Amino acid sequence: MEILSNKLAKNIVERTMSAVNYNIIITNTLGIIIASGDKNRIGNIHEGAIIALKRNSQNYK
Repeated sequence: MEILSNKLAKNIVERTMSAVNYNIIITNTLGIIIASGDKNRIGNIHEGAIIALKRNSQNYK
C-alpha cells in the first residue's frame, strides 16, 4: 500500500530543504529512500529507517 506518492514526497523534500539547511530524505515503509535532496540516494536502503521501522512495529505488537 502506497501511503505517500513519490511525487508528493519529492515536493515535500524540495520545500523543506528550501526552509532548512539540511538534506532531507523520505523513505517508504520498507526503508527505501523515495525522495532525497541527493538524487543519487533515491532507491537505496536507509539503515536508520530500517531500525526505526523495526522499533516502531515492536511498540504496536
